[in-house]
Amino acid sequence: MKKLNKKSYKKPQELFINVSEYDAPEPFEKVLQLVSEMKDGEYIRVLHRKKPLPLVQMLQENGFDYCILPGQQTQWEIIIWNIKDSSTADYCSQQLQSTSKPGINPA
Repeated sequence: MKKLNKKSYKKPQELFINVSEYDAPEPFEKVLQLVSEMKDGEYIRVLHRKKPLPLVQMLQENGFDYCILPGQQTQWEIIIWNIKDSSTADYCSQQLQSTSKPGINPA
C-alpha cells in the first residue's frame, strides 16, 4: 500500500501595526513599508482611525487583497494579504467569512 505524503498546514503569521495615533502621511508610509517586507505565509493586520482610501487603491493595483472591518480597539481594522499567496489568501478569507467579505471597497 502506497503512503500518502500529506502536506502539513502552517497557519500564516500575522504582522501587526497600529497607525491610529500617527498623522498623515505616516500611516500610509508605515503600512507600505510593512507590505513591501511581507513574505509568503504572512498577512498584515492594521489598526487605523480612518478608512485608508489611497492605501486600498495602491493595494488593489499591486496584487494585494484586503478587508476593512469596524475595529474594537480603533475605528477600523484592515487585513491585507498577497493574492498570489493562495494558502494565506484562503486562510484570511475563511477567517473573515463570518464578519465580512474580502476586498470590501470602503464607501
